[in-house]
Amino acid sequence: ENGVIRGVKLCGLKSKNKRDYPDAVLREATERYSGAMVNLDHPEKASDPRSVRDRFGIVENVSHKAGEGLYGDVKYNAAHPYADAVLWAAENSPRTMGMSHNALVKTAPRRQQGREQVESVVRVQSMDLVADPATTRGLFEHVDPPEPEESAMKMEELTLEQLQKDRPDLLQQITEAQDQ
Repeated sequence: ENGVIRGVKLCGLKSKNKRDYPDAVLREATERYSGAMVNLDHPEKASDPRSVRDRFGIVENVSHKAGEGLYGDVKYNAAHPYADAVLWAAENSPRTMGMSHNALVKTAPRRQQGREQVESVVRVQSMDLVADPATTRGLFEHVDPPEPEESAMKMEELTLEQLQKDRPDLLQQITEAQDQ
């Protein structure tokens, strides 16, 4: 309405790129997303300058929802050549595109279960509207975590090598418990 797409999912908690964004990190970074420029597609390199043709709008009214991530409104240029296409998608097929941040983040030195743990969002360079977002399933919805049977290791197939690779934290706990 009036050049604003309301309630857009900006960033979820889990990325298809094997990064986790804890609630506390996103809550603390809320203000960094407010006022972020919205561009169409990611640049070749994250640091590449953006063209005025890429610029679609700006993020406003960012809020954190516990257990879900960040939401906001996208105030867009109604005269942009892609405005009608984006509006059609928002109204008819919001899973065909979504937001993806182009951000500088600090991650923990060690992965947990093969995933990077984001400790802070240092700077949000832009919010990019992309065809295949990593932390959302579209404009208004988050990525569901994998089903338990999909991600759980089958005990009868578990090896020490797999445990060392996928769950070094558990292997350490087992070793410490044996030493006591």
